[in-house]
Amino acid sequence: MRFVSIISYWILVVVGVSFAEEEDYTPARAEQHVIDIKNHNDNRSGCLIWNEKSQLRDDLAVWKRELHHYNEQLKKKYYFAPDLRTLLDDDENNREQVCREFADPPPAAATTHVQSSTYNMLLSEFSSSDPKTVELKKMKSMRGRNLDTRHGGTQSSRANLMKEYFHESQQLSYSSKQGYMEPLLPPLRHPDMCTPTVCTSKPCLPGSSRGNHVSDLDYLIEDFGHICRNVLHKKMRTVFVDMGALTYHVEETIQTIEKYRRFGIHFDHIYS
Repeated sequence: MRFVSIISYWILVVVGVSFAEEEDYTPARAEQHVIDIKNHNDNRSGCLIWNEKSQLRDDLAVWKRELHHYNEQLKKKYYFAPDLRTLLDDDENNREQVCREFADPPPAAATTHVQSSTYNMLLSEFSSSDPKTVELKKMKSMRGRNLDTRHGGTQSSRANLMKEYFHESQQLSYSSKQGYMEPLLPPLRHPDMCTPTVCTSKPCLPGSSRGNHVSDLDYLIEDFGHICRNVLHKKMRTVFVDMGALTYHVEETIQTIEKYRRFGIHFDHIYS
């Protein structure tokens, strides 16, 4: 079970019913720091750790830079992937192939991605305007990373979010069942809401210059490859429940559901 944003939006995503199993959780260093320092639990602004001069603020500035790059790479997967459960064989022996192709994010460095020789061969057979070319490019955009070991590829290149995307800051929390995720930090929203800006788009809270980021979900990190390998099964049912904690939540709910679909997790039931 994974609470998307844990507390901030109360959007609950359930992938499987395994509540009896124990789950190991290791908080990111920044998260543990906030837990350890009691003065962050008083009535002062939740933006304190992002604005007050400290080593923690400097570390989180690195994390924010890495987060931006991570989101830019995720945008390259703009088509919905097939439901991972439908791709798994009955014995699920092809799990690694399915997870790597559709659930893993694109490689952090695009230049290291070796295109499949099969894909290149097929693409060369059609003109750029041929509908089959469009379909092939769509097929490629759904995949996280290819499986071809020829021409420099490697079968061991499964995604590791910490090593690929957040290796400098090392600021990710980790769950044995759900993999890496964003550190749980105040203000339980996108950290950019702590940087005063001119409010130019909705939703925008009355009297607030930070409204642009109050419902910005781009700070959430889901380790879809880990979920695919360790949680999802062929006959599993998936449920999405929007608990409705935000005044503006319909657009964000749709955005979250579509994000999961781009990585092959389709919901059987949606309650919103």
